Amino acid sequence: MQVLADQTNQWYFVLQSLFHTIFGKYGLVYGVQVFPVKWQLDEKKTGNHSGGYYGFVTFYSSLSAARSKDDLNNKVVIEGNECKISFAKRKKKVQESTILHFTRCRELANYYLGFNGWSSQIKLLYEEAGQADSANDTPSVKYVCVVRLDFPHQKLHTDGMGAWQESYIKQDPVSRGRAVCKCKKLAFQRALENSFSRVLLIILSNGKVTVEIDTTKPDILPQELQEEEAVIKVNNLDEDPGLDGEKDVEVESIAVTMEDLDLNNLDILQQLEVDI
Repeated sequence: MQVLADQTNQWYFVLQSLFHTIFGKYGLVYGVQVFPVKWQLDEKKTGNHSGGYYGFVTFYSSLSAARSKDDLNNKVVIEGNECKISFAKRKKKVQESTILHFTRCRELANYYLGFNGWSSQIKLLYEEAGQADSANDTPSVKYVCVVRLDFPHQKLHTDGMGAWQESYIKQDPVSRGRAVCKCKKLAFQRALENSFSRVLLIILSNGKVTVEIDTTKPDILPQELQEEEAVIKVNNLDEDPGLDGEKDVEVESIAVTMEDLDLNNLDILQQLEVDI
């Protein structure tokens, strides 16, 4: 591991903060990385080396990155030095999408939806029977949590489940209490991350933002919550309550009408036979 000098470390934090300030006004910044670089300059004439820095600014939205590059005219001036701006080229293609950390999820939702644009609540939190380690006979505790995300403006919601198992020392009662607290905390965080993994933020070029739920990902929820989610319940009835009298009257009137029609048809047939 190479340790940079104090002056280099100072410039690292200065540039990192400066890049956040410059590019942050174009959109939410995911992260900033700054690296020192050295290159040889007129070594044969002066014998001196010159150095500098390069950095990566990562946005959550590609629209924000393109807007910053165009608005800054592909360059930014820092301490009188011109820094060129270009899109980074990936050496390796991203094969699978990874789930964001729950702090990143909250940051993203608050930025684009506002504090009143979404909410979360715990639907279930219960303990499952832990399995002891067969080699060390170590007891463990496991908690399962289900978190629901609500988006009131779009009238949408989605659920996510998370679980965590932690071992503890059987002879130490405090150890189990700490394990329970850790399980509850991490199970909630995992459930929140899984809930956000099904959320699609649609950001338009005019700045408008809407939300959709990715229904291609299956819901992995406990049986208790699945029964609670029943939307329609059908009860079969043998009789129609309160309408028996009206029904009898309608059937009777229809029977009388059909009888009259039959008599009229017979009279018509008899008249035709007489004429023939």
